[in-house]
Amino acid sequence: MKLTAHELPTSYWRKVAERNGINRYTFRHRILKGWSPNAAATTPPKPCGPRPVSDSITQQAKRAGLSPSTVFWRLKKGWSLEEALASPKERQSIASRARQYGMNEKTVAARIRYGWSLEDALKTPVMSRSEAAQVAGKASIQAKRTKRQQREAA
Repeated sequence: MKLTAHELPTSYWRKVAERNGINRYTFRHRILKGWSPNAAATTPPKPCGPRPVSDSITQQAKRAGLSPSTVFWRLKKGWSLEEALASPKERQSIASRARQYGMNEKTVAARIRYGWSLEDALKTPVMSRSEAAQVAGKASIQAKRTKRQQREAA
């Protein structure tokens, strides 16, 4: 009794593919894509010429003095490639500016996260604890006044 091509075990076709110079990963991928075992083992692979030499984003980022993750993050946020590569690193610029103004860079970064403009974050002096307590006390008094007025109006 003679076996048909589909009845032969995969190990047989894998050996045929190997003899024909077809990589086992290529053979497996072809089978998974629905190729017949005969076609997957005997069809020569497409020639892959030399890959085009392209200047990868990673290489461009390193040349620009930026980490590739910074550039990819900027691209994800919608920046053009030119903007992402041309702009200085934001954190470094904030840190250096904070030092120029004699401020802690974390204070400036927090202010920016809270919606302050960079200029306000840098030029507004840091409050002492007693000043902060006074401001908080005034805010508390104002909140109480507003609540009382709302109750009286209702």
